[in-house]
Amino acid sequence: MQIKPSIYWVNPDNSADGGEYRSNTYLIGSHDSASSDGLILIDPGPSDDLVIQRIMEYAHQLGKPIRDIILTHAHPDHSLAAPEIRRLTQARLHVHQLERHNIERWGGWDEQVDVWYGEAAGWLDLPQRLWYAHTPGHSPGHMVLFYPTAQAQSWQDAGALFSGDMVLGAGTVAIIPPQGHLRQYLDSLVDLLNFRPDIVLPGHGPVFTQLADKVQEYIVRRKQREAQILALLAAGPRSSGSLMADIYADIRPDFRFFAESTIRAHLEKLMEDGLVTTIKNGENEQAEHLQYARLPLP
Repeated sequence: MQIKPSIYWVNPDNSADGGEYRSNTYLIGSHDSASSDGLILIDPGPSDDLVIQRIMEYAHQLGKPIRDIILTHAHPDHSLAAPEIRRLTQARLHVHQLERHNIERWGGWDEQVDVWYGEAAGWLDLPQRLWYAHTPGHSPGHMVLFYPTAQAQSWQDAGALFSGDMVLGAGTVAIIPPQGHLRQYLDSLVDLLNFRPDIVLPGHGPVFTQLADKVQEYIVRRKQREAQILALLAAGPRSSGSLMADIYADIRPDFRFFAESTIRAHLEKLMEDGLVTTIKNGENEQAEHLQYARLPLP
């Protein structure tokens, strides 16, 4: 599906169920249709033969080769197709250097990364003008990508924002410690307000247009969740699993891990804020067995 001139959504049917599991994949061409520049592939997705075949067929239909592959982050649902597509196309693979841990964890293909990024923001090493900004929180090396319109003079002008898993087209973002960090994520949400895109292309769910409204919605949601946790802890110490069971009473079983992980991320932030502490529950100090208490202790 062509979203804008030179921007293509490879798998728009992924948003049919709200994008709960499947990630979105995008291709970027050139503003100049006569240009010989190749395509940029953003977040190729999981290691699946059908996924890879679909991307290759879409690029073939556009009549241009994939020259560069960029990962917003290296979680497996966004990244594991990258090594095979790189092999098939000889494209360069671009990743932020703080994603090295995730790459080592899920397959150890860091030697196939051609370009590592380490600065907070800048123009990518590409023929097309594509700006990246480091937005940690969901993942240590998460990046958002901004593709300005042909008339834009800077990354703060109009264009398309590829938001990865910073903001989604449906639902909210899971923060899974220790790689996920809620305070960093909230700071990165505020940083997104520096962009003024006319369209946002998220890592999951449908595309949307009102970035500032979405960011504000996410920040309010996190503040509400924090207040909810503090209210429950006021009645006495609780485990993260117990808090999750109350806060997400109707959650699907396959989402419980993500829900409890996000509760733990909130608890870690509240400990950083000096509002919550941990107390031992017997001799087991594993995260799922910890008890959390509101400060000051009685």
